[in-house]
Amino acid sequence: MISMPCASGRVAGFTAALLFAAGCGGEAPEEAEGPPAAEAAAPMESAELTALRARFDPFQEFARAEEAGYGSAITPCWYHRENGGQGIHYGKSDLIDGTVAVMEPELVMYEPQQDGTLQLLAVEYIVPFAQWTDSVPPMVMGESLHRNEALELWVHHVWLWRENPSGMHADWNPNVTCEHATESEDRADA
Repeated sequence: MISMPCASGRVAGFTAALLFAAGCGGEAPEEAEGPPAAEAAAPMESAELTALRARFDPFQEFARAEEAGYGSAITPCWYHRENGGQGIHYGKSDLIDGTVAVMEPELVMYEPQQDGTLQLLAVEYIVPFAQWTDSVPPMVMGESLHRNEALELWVHHVWLWRENPSGMHADWNPNVTCEHATESEDRADA
């Protein structure tokens, strides 16, 4: 596992670690009359999200992620003491090339479990600032990546396997913990 420095070198450290790895619903209201209404249907998932979920569902078994090239741990288990967690980021560093493709996220995120297994949480798209020269932010699935100044990256999370009350694309998920991680890092001050 690549360990991240905790001092000001963290910014370059994360990007360097990535590049180093490259080398190596509820119920509907009832009507006044008639039978109770059926449960409201869950919101429809976009075709892109459905395809992304189908492509990465096999990665619920971490060995499948490793076989596909996502075996390099880029971070320890990251959490924010007030906003939740992100888990461990595993990268496919040959994708870190300044482009964004829906079906090729650069990172997959896992939460360590008590029994030592890893549970798939999300995918993340990243583009290093140095590799993006356009004046508008990179986009994926019709949404702009946002700047993470501390890491010098454009980032975009997609929480497909863990419900996130903060939103599907939020950075932190209050339903994620690093409680069972062997290495973790509080990123609240980052």
